[in-house]
Amino acid sequence: MIRNVIKRMILFFIFLNFAVYAVQPPPSVHVKNLYLEQGTDSDFSSKIITDDEGFLWIATDSGLKRYDGYSVKLFTHDKNVPNSIGATSIQSLIYQDGQLWAAGVNLSRYHKDTETFSAFEASDGYVIWSLLKQNNTIWLGGEGFGLRGYDIETMTLTHQAFNQVDMRFINDIKKDRNSDRLWIAAGTGLYLFDPKTNQAEKYLSTADIGDDNQSIEDLI
Repeated sequence: MIRNVIKRMILFFIFLNFAVYAVQPPPSVHVKNLYLEQGTDSDFSSKIITDDEGFLWIATDSGLKRYDGYSVKLFTHDKNVPNSIGATSIQSLIYQDGQLWAAGVNLSRYHKDTETFSAFEASDGYVIWSLLKQNNTIWLGGEGFGLRGYDIETMTLTHQAFNQVDMRFINDIKKDRNSDRLWIAAGTGLYLFDPKTNQAEKYLSTADIGDDNQSIEDLI
């Protein structure tokens, strides 16, 4: 009898604590607006990433911006400054293995010790839309030049694929979880690319998603 009473009392207090917790208002969330514009010009932001030090990097059409929690620093292209970023309009941005890469019409590698860049003409002047670092290769795709792979140490071209006219537009590049192959979102569909053979297998066409005029823009 006493045990039953004790059990009921325990259950009652558990229920009471749960009920009190349930009716408590949720903790307040404070949102602070971050305005990246400098002067009167507005920005279009295409990508946002963070690095190992907690900096927020924003790719915009007026330059690469870095936010440290207090202020924004702008990196822009200046033809008179050899170590400036290679393009003003930044379309793609990655941070992998401690290295920041940014791309527009050129590919740029960031040197954090000097806050300068090394710029490379890697896309024949066409806009680079996607970047991916895999082992010792930096992959890039974009506006009409197909898929290209460059050796990171020498920045020499090691791979050129997707050369057909209807496949040259590459929107996104992602690693395959189970192999060294790459998933490619191209203008004509979704492909699985093997760097060892330089061949791609088509998995999904734009017709499969209901409209030949559409393209696959992003991969997760």
